[in-house]
Amino acid sequence: MNVLTKIEALDIAQSQLSRDENGRISAVFKIAVSPEKVSKDVHIFRLSEWPYAIIVSDALAQDFVGKGLRGLAFERL
Repeated sequence: MNVLTKIEALDIAQSQLSRDENGRISAVFKIAVSPEKVSKDVHIFRLSEWPYAIIVSDALAQDFVGKGLRGLAFERL
């Protein structure tokens, strides 16, 4: 799945992350999203600050349940 929508919504204070010697994010161990920065009609996106994870809404995740999809793992943020 190639999700192209990126939103700047990483909650830096609530996330667990590490930075490199230049201050850039080098790893995110626990993602926290600032919900006020994500429109209610957006159901799938990547974070601008850490584009390696695909974020889906609860509504979309519930639609996936029971559909026999393979290779998906969900983690509540």
